[in-house]
Amino acid sequence: MGGRRVLFYGNCQVQYIARVYAELICPLNGDTSRYLDINHTRFDHPHHRDAFTQADILVDQVFDVDDPIPPDLIDPGKARLRIPNMRGDFLWPFGTRERHPRHATFPADHYYGHEFGDTFLNRMIVRNVPAQEAVRQYLDLDFAKQRNLPRIFEISMDRQRRRDRISGISVCDFLLGNLRSDPLFFSPGHPSERLLHIVARPVLNELVGEAMAGDALAAQYLGFPQWRIAPMHPDVGRVLALEFVSPDIRYLVYDEGYFTFEEYAHRYMHGEITPELPETLRRYGELDPSALLSAATRALAKAPMSPLAHRLCAQAQRRLGQPGYALEWALRALGLEPQNPQNLIDVVAALMDSNDMVGAENWARLAVSRFPREAAVYHSLCDVLARSKHDDLAKYAARAASLQPGHVSGLLRAARHLLAAGEEGAAASLTDRALALDPKSTEAALLRAQIIGHKRQEAVPARRQSEAKLHAQLAQLLIEDNDAAGAEGHYRQAIELDPWVASFHIGLADAVERQGRGVEAKAILRAAPK
Repeated sequence: MGGRRVLFYGNCQVQYIARVYAELICPLNGDTSRYLDINHTRFDHPHHRDAFTQADILVDQVFDVDDPIPPDLIDPGKARLRIPNMRGDFLWPFGTRERHPRHATFPADHYYGHEFGDTFLNRMIVRNVPAQEAVRQYLDLDFAKQRNLPRIFEISMDRQRRRDRISGISVCDFLLGNLRSDPLFFSPGHPSERLLHIVARPVLNELVGEAMAGDALAAQYLGFPQWRIAPMHPDVGRVLALEFVSPDIRYLVYDEGYFTFEEYAHRYMHGEITPELPETLRRYGELDPSALLSAATRALAKAPMSPLAHRLCAQAQRRLGQPGYALEWALRALGLEPQNPQNLIDVVAALMDSNDMVGAENWARLAVSRFPREAAVYHSLCDVLARSKHDDLAKYAARAASLQPGHVSGLLRAARHLLAAGEEGAAASLTDRALALDPKSTEAALLRAQIIGHKRQEAVPARRQSEAKLHAQLAQLLIEDNDAAGAEGHYRQAIELDPWVASFHIGLADAVERQGRGVEAKAILRAAPK
C-alpha cells in the first residue's frame, strides 16, 4: 500500500473525504490524491481526462441521474469506490439555488444565493407584497397540508435508498434513526460531520484499513462549521418532529448576528446585508491596524451582534499594541460565538500580550479541553508554554503536528516549538516532512538550517570548531599543492571534529573526486548537511 494515485470526483461531500485523505493520510502512506469538482470538470479537457485514465483508484458519487462519467473513462480493471449523494432538501422545502430577486443590486453578490435562496419569499418580492404581510403568510403556512411535507420526506428517503443500494453504503437507515434528534444537515446539500462519516468511513477503510482511517477521521475537523445551520422554518420542525427546531431558535447568519427564522425572513424580504464584513475579510492582509479597526467598527455599527466584527476589532487592537482593549473585544466575540475556537485563541493572545501568562495558560488549556481535535488551540497553548520552557511543550507540539500531517505551516510551527523544547531530532523530522510536501518552502529550508546550527552549537565545543577549521585550512593548502590524498585526511579529521559544516564535506568530496573516486564523492555530497 502506498504510492497509488487516488482520484476523488464529485461535490463537496466527496471533497470532504478528499481533504481528509490528502491532508491526513497521503503524508503518511505515500499516496497522491486529486479532487475534481463535478461542477467544473470538462470531459473534453485533456488534463481532466488524464486524471481519470491515470488514477489507480476512483472515488465518486451516486446521484439521481445517470452516471456522469463517460464509459470510456471507467476502467473495469481498476478499483472504483462510490458513495451516495446525501440531500436534506426536505428540511428547506422552499430552499433553492435561485437568487434573490434584488441580487444584482447587492454590493456582495454571494448573499441570499447558492443554497440560501427562498422561492416563497422570492415570489412575494416579485409581486411587491409588503414584507410584514409576506412573512406573516410564510409563518402561517401549514407544511403538512399545503406542501405535503410528509410525502416529500418519503420521496426523499426513497431516492436515498436507491443511491444507497447502488453504492453499497446505507445512509437512509441512519437518517431515519437520527434525523429528529440531531441536526444532520446544515443546508440542503451540506451534511453534518457525523453524517459525512457514515460515507467517509467505509471508503477510507477500503483505501487504507480501519486503523489509519479511524485516526484520520478522529483528527482535525475539516468540514462545514458545526454550529452553522441555514434558518429552518418552525413548521418544518413541527411536521417532522425535529427536537432542535422551534420559533425561538436563533441562527448565525452570514456572520452578521443571530436571528430567529422570522427575523431572517424579514431581512430576506428587505435584502438586508452587511457587505462591510466580507469586504473587510477580503482586504484583511492589506489593511494597516488602524484601517482594520475602522472597517470592523463600521461593520459593527450595522451588525452589533456579529461575532466576526468583534473578533476583527480584537485582532486590530492587538496589532495596535492595545492588549487590554483586544481582550475586551475577544471576550465579547467569545460570548457571542463560544463554538468558534478562534475566539478562545484570541483571548489567549491578548492575555499573553498583557504578560498575564497564568491567565493565558488557563484559557489555552480550556481551549484544548473544549476543542481537542483543533490543531490551532494546541499551537496557542504551545505559544504560552514556550515562554516558560514547560515540560508539556514537546507533548502538545507533537499533538498539533499529528492533527495536521499534511499542513506545511502547521508542521513548521510545531517544529519550532519542539526545537524550543530541546527536541532537535523531532523538530528536524517535522521540518523534513514539510520540505517533502513543499520542496520550495523557504521557511522550511531556513528552519532546517537553524536546527542544524542549533545542533552544532550544542554538540561541538568552540575548541573543537577551531581545530576543525585549522584542519580544513591545511587541506586547502594541500589541494593547491596537488596533494589530494593528504587533503582528504585533513578534511576527514575536520569532519570528525565538527560534522555540521557543509564546506568540510564539499572539500572532502572534491579531494576524493580528484583521486578518481567519483561515485564515493557523490555519496559524500548527498550525505552532507544541507
